[in-house]
Amino acid sequence: MAEKKEYEFKWDGKEIKHRWDGFVKFGNASAVEMTGKNFDKWLKDAGVIDSKNITTTMTGIAFSKITGSKKKANFNETKDILAAVAEDRARKTKKDPQSK
Repeated sequence: MAEKKEYEFKWDGKEIKHRWDGFVKFGNASAVEMTGKNFDKWLKDAGVIDSKNITTTMTGIAFSKITGSKKKANFNETKDILAAVAEDRARKTKKDPQSK
């Protein structure tokens, strides 16, 4: 089994959690976990998904890989999904995932 890599996230933890909570609740005020649809909206609004370098296909595959059958992600799983998207992009560009 492949060893899970740890990545450094260079963001303000409280600020990103606040934003994450906002997108979790988009369309469902009582939600506590992120759906794939809301994850894509979050990344589109942040300018990460550009349909060329990072696509909804890439994010969908990463989201499904991490969440499995439950189809929703908690905050820590969301970080794992972001890392998986960065790793996928890095494989395509042959660059270090931490730089993505």
